[in-house]
Amino acid sequence: MFNFVLCFDENYNKIAQLFLHTLLNNVSEKVNIFIIHNDPESMSLIKDGYRNHRNIEQFSVYKFDKDLSIFPDITHGHISEATYYRLFLDSYLPKNRGFSPTVWSIRNGEKYTGITVFKISEK
Repeated sequence: MFNFVLCFDENYNKIAQLFLHTLLNNVSEKVNIFIIHNDPESMSLIKDGYRNHRNIEQFSVYKFDKDLSIFPDITHGHISEATYYRLFLDSYLPKNRGFSPTVWSIRNGEKYTGITVFKISEK
């Protein structure tokens, strides 16, 4: 089973719906969907539409509740606010979250785990 962690703000709800439609109609096994969103209520129709899809095991939408004021000019940049949500993924994931999730997955004998990689550039 695959876990998909997605970060959206209300500007990308239509893209989220398109992604979910494409994903769920092209996988051959059940998946878990975890969405981090600044306004989960705006996702309720989308979530309700996929709640009983044959390829969904779990579908959760979490409200992003972290302080983004540490990032200057976040509202004036060309990057979506939801891009910054990814920096806080471990606090929203239900299992093996926090420091060193890969180590905990191995320790607990799990077959699958995942990581997020960020590339930092000077620009």
